[in-house]
Amino acid sequence: MHSTSQGFIPRIPQLPIDQRLVLVRKGICLFLLIGMLLSFNLWTSDRFFPLVPFIDGLNESNTKLNSILLIVLGLSLFSLIASNKNTVLYIGLRVALCTLIIILLQDQQRWQPWVYFYFLALVPFVIDSSLRQPISTLICPQVLMIGIYLWSGIHKFNSNFIDLTFTNILTNFVQIKNEQIINAVKYVGYLVPLLEVIIAVALTVPKFRKFGVVLVIALHVLILVYLSPFGVNDNTIVYPWNVAMIVLTVLLFYKLKNNICDIIYGPIRMKLVVAMLIVLVFILPIFNFNNKWDSYLSFSLYSDKILLHYIAIEKTQLEKIDGRFNKYFVKIPGLSGGEIIDINQWSI
Repeated sequence: MHSTSQGFIPRIPQLPIDQRLVLVRKGICLFLLIGMLLSFNLWTSDRFFPLVPFIDGLNESNTKLNSILLIVLGLSLFSLIASNKNTVLYIGLRVALCTLIIILLQDQQRWQPWVYFYFLALVPFVIDSSLRQPISTLICPQVLMIGIYLWSGIHKFNSNFIDLTFTNILTNFVQIKNEQIINAVKYVGYLVPLLEVIIAVALTVPKFRKFGVVLVIALHVLILVYLSPFGVNDNTIVYPWNVAMIVLTVLLFYKLKNNICDIIYGPIRMKLVVAMLIVLVFILPIFNFNNKWDSYLSFSLYSDKILLHYIAIEKTQLEKIDGRFNKYFVKIPGLSGGEIIDINQWSI
């Protein structure tokens, strides 16, 4: 294999759009399944961290029902990975999405950004499970991917990202310990959100897509290295999502010259899906700036804009607290007299 750009991603250019979409569908199901297995406690109803349902009463389902829902979802996702039969796809996609909706309504904690992404990415395949309109179906996940990089970048244009996340990269990953050097170079961190916005623009414009794909691969490889044991050894649950973003970007954009506006020639049902994605991925995240829309659903990723929550326990009440909370106690400067539970660490 030679190292020129023509040979950078072999075989993908020879795949027709419908075959790419088959791989995209299988990839979404596979990475969703892997993510759920790696975060299994999140999906169980019998756990130490309480469920937070969207509707009161949904969290009262017993463990057996929860297990049945998880088994149905797992089997349907596996069938979508293993089979290409139209009947299996038609039924499997609908069962998987409906089951996932019920499971998500049981607990707001489950609406992680990677789950939200996979959920939205599956919707166009439910509408066109046989891929009779490949261009229209292709545009849907393209719109989703562009929106993710755009908002992920925009949300990082804040001082918290520089002072917390990027400073942490400099100290714990790059191993810069001198505070003066850190203060001098930390504003280079604004190149990170700028890079993500550039990726969104490059993936939108067909003639710049190859450049955008290369940037995506470089970005997610760096993220994986940073989060790995070679870096900060943290948040392993997003490893599969970072790999998925590389794979899906290549399949959805590399050497494809379609225009996003081509959706105007598609069927009305796919126009509606694109309209829905534009509302969810481009418009509603605007309301996150005045706290009217969730940060994770706005793809505010590693932006350090999300509030941290704590539970303060008076010293006289400590004997009533479950001993399992002890490992989540933290010290906060200026507060004394009892213990403080870090809800973020507890939920993780």
